Amino acid sequence: MAVLDSSLRKQLERTVVNARTAAESAADKALRRLGMHHHEPPSTLSPEERGFRRELEAQKTQLEGYQALKEQCAYEHWHRILFARFLAENELLIHPTAGVAVSLDDCDDEELQREFGATDAYDLAARFASQMLPAIFRPDDALLRVKLAPEDRLALEGLVKSLPDVVFKADDSLGWTYQFWQKERKDEVNRLEEAVEGSDISAVTQLFTEHYMVRFLLENTLGAWWVFRNPSTSKQREWEYFKSDIPHDFQTSPETLEEVTFIDPCCGSGHFLVEAFLLFQGMYQEQGMAPALAGDAAIANNLYGLELDPRCTQIAAFNVAFAAWRHGGFRELPELQIACSGLPLMGNRSTWERLAGNNDELRAGMSLLHGTFSNAGDLGSLIHPAQAFSTKGTTSARQFTLEGMHEAEKQKQLDLASSVKWKELEPLLKQAVAADDNRESYFAGVRGQGVAKAAQMLSDSYSFAITNPPFLAVSKAGENLREFCIENHPEAKKDLATCFIERLRDFTKLGGEYAVVCPQNWLFLGSDKKFRQKLLKEQRWLAVIRFGPGAFETISGEVMQAANLIFANRKPRADDSFFGLDASGPKGAPNKASFLRTAGIAEDIPDEEEGLG
Repeated sequence: MAVLDSSLRKQLERTVVNARTAAESAADKALRRLGMHHHEPPSTLSPEERGFRRELEAQKTQLEGYQALKEQCAYEHWHRILFARFLAENELLIHPTAGVAVSLDDCDDEELQREFGATDAYDLAARFASQMLPAIFRPDDALLRVKLAPEDRLALEGLVKSLPDVVFKADDSLGWTYQFWQKERKDEVNRLEEAVEGSDISAVTQLFTEHYMVRFLLENTLGAWWVFRNPSTSKQREWEYFKSDIPHDFQTSPETLEEVTFIDPCCGSGHFLVEAFLLFQGMYQEQGMAPALAGDAAIANNLYGLELDPRCTQIAAFNVAFAAWRHGGFRELPELQIACSGLPLMGNRSTWERLAGNNDELRAGMSLLHGTFSNAGDLGSLIHPAQAFSTKGTTSARQFTLEGMHEAEKQKQLDLASSVKWKELEPLLKQAVAADDNRESYFAGVRGQGVAKAAQMLSDSYSFAITNPPFLAVSKAGENLREFCIENHPEAKKDLATCFIERLRDFTKLGGEYAVVCPQNWLFLGSDKKFRQKLLKEQRWLAVIRFGPGAFETISGEVMQAANLIFANRKPRADDSFFGLDASGPKGAPNKASFLRTAGIAEDIPDEEEGLG
């Protein structure tokens, strides 16, 4: 894996931090010219501009106000330029009619720019990127049609140009971009010491997962299954972190590769998803598939991702598509099963029910979608629709947030919930959207389609569920998230990471495996005793790797002490054992990674002073 060295990572950080400031200033100027910061349009706007402003108003309603609209506009304009250069530097920027790769120098051609209505090379490249990735840069997105001032657009392009080519060819660059985009907001929230809620949850907790942690967990779950089902495979010799000592039990696991499903419910910028994609692709290739077909099979059959922040979801989707094209050439990909679990539904319940017309089942589904996801901006992938739909009563009603309904109506909705077919909800939503000419309802419907997709993924169970969840003390969270954790995760409620260990269990099929990067303190603190006892009694522990301080390259000091854990979703037996390793001795992430590659059960732990070279 080619990674950025520290100097290039710092350069990328400075550039992205400066880009956010410049992009938000540019978006603010462009949106204010249209009067988006006021309720009424300026009298100087033309009829066409007034129509366009109404489209923006619909998105402003969905995005909870002007500040969010400005931030989203800035994000989309910057990232369309940035992604275009990622594609161009890897010979993956495709001319939409000729079907051949073009360079940024090719995009400098004035005749080509005129043909596509572009103003310069980067504008043309961004247009090509948008056509390649319509699910990421939606053609109907009004924010991408906001015209930034020429000097502002050139300033953003200059920041992209300032980055050396090697940044766009490193495997971890995309993963860092969102963490750096959020850096100043994270610092501000931490400085103010306010309750962490909504979009600030991602800003405060987003942390790029170290490559060695990702590979260890994937090789020793999904990889171990492949070795079990294919004893003659040589793949384990390619995997640096594979441990044959971990006592898996795959007797009841899927027999074929096509049956295996993998989800990362806190996928961030897609690090686990990309590495899982590469593992799946390699397995299909070992069965005789060509790289492109193998990659398509991995996307179509095996790979799922959820993320609280819609912008981070976008980066994850691009990251997976980018990996598929780099390892199989450009082609139209199967639909990516990556959705945002943090989209709160705006407006009241009746507004969403009206989208359903006279379809009673859809009306019930829309009502439940609204109730379940009203607090999605705080709860994200902690929401568990399937669990709530399978039972009836007061607890379910609280999870649905159906407060305000009369008891009879609440019970009616819960009764209907038991028969809602979530797989039918998304196409029904599309029908409702297609039949509705009102722009505000249209944008509500588009948002609803994403919510329906997330709801289905949140309701399903998977062969493997693996993630690096948010590390956040629940006491620091906002009221909605804090109360949800207390009510739904009474033993694990101290930290979001431990709540997510329980949620991973619910994501996993009986007999399947789940794994997590998490703080290590809950493994020994007295305040976590009940949670440990519950897990030890109810689940089989397969591996515990304690990293101690210095496990993350970008975090110094003793504060963040992490662990890798692997569990099987089944009750333990008296004769069960697990693989344990203490990697807290070696100093720094590179030394811990080196130790993890070579250590086995009988290995001695190096002294702290000695470390590893």
